[in-house]
Amino acid sequence: MSSPQTPSTIFTHQFSGYSVWLSPTLSKSQPIIQEMSKIAKACGGEARGVYGFEPHCTMLYNFDPNNLLKEEYSKDAKLDPMYVAGMANDKIDNAMHNTKIGTAYDPLNLSKQKVAKALLKKCKHLWQQQSKSSFNDDNSNGISALSLLKPESFYFFPYPKEADNGKGFGCVIPLLLLETTSLLQSLHDIVCNVFPPDERHRKELEKRDEIPNEGKFIPHMALCYAPEIYHDELEKYVNTLKSTRNDLLGCLETGFLSVWSTDGGLADWTLIARIELEEPLGA
Repeated sequence: MSSPQTPSTIFTHQFSGYSVWLSPTLSKSQPIIQEMSKIAKACGGEARGVYGFEPHCTMLYNFDPNNLLKEEYSKDAKLDPMYVAGMANDKIDNAMHNTKIGTAYDPLNLSKQKVAKALLKKCKHLWQQQSKSSFNDDNSNGISALSLLKPESFYFFPYPKEADNGKGFGCVIPLLLLETTSLLQSLHDIVCNVFPPDERHRKELEKRDEIPNEGKFIPHMALCYAPEIYHDELEKYVNTLKSTRNDLLGCLETGFLSVWSTDGGLADWTLIARIELEEPLGA
């Protein structure tokens, strides 16, 4: 039997790839954002590798961004395959672009951005068409088309390095569990089918036990990634939230579907493309 590993004192996990997020409207999510900031500060802040990030529900985690340039995906952005193949040798005028992708202006990265935006729009269109009748039914009960993110409860999640065949983050995570509504599940399924396969929901893999939760979508919203030395303190804090912050369990107004580069540490996460989900169905 192996001995337990020494608890981490600084959060140093290096993420990779691109991820797809579903995010609430930030202007109407301030109570959660403030709580996230409070927890991060209590867990050492940036000195401990604890950086802030937008509240979000991860739809896909860690897919290879280079796959966006494959024809099966780039065709949705109407990119010429020959153009994509030759762009690495082209030069681009920085002044023509006001969006910085990663740390450098790169024509290949700009094409990934364009493909990512096109795929997000495709997801939205497919989801609107598939969910139209469901939303019409739900509206009779006063449920908004934007209420996809419905927090159910607080949860404390230790995630050591050795978890999931060594893919654990080596941290402890306070989070909000979200209700798996049929509408949220349908959006997730569409995202899975439209984007390249990711690390956690690869439908083509035969051995489901190789994927966390066997590839099942468990919607949640992480509030912080903290070093393991805060295990006991943070677990107690989450129990306190359960009895004192029911106000954070109300429906959140869904604002955006986005693609982020989650390559590197928390401080390196970079927005690639984002679309609003505010327009009414059929618009």
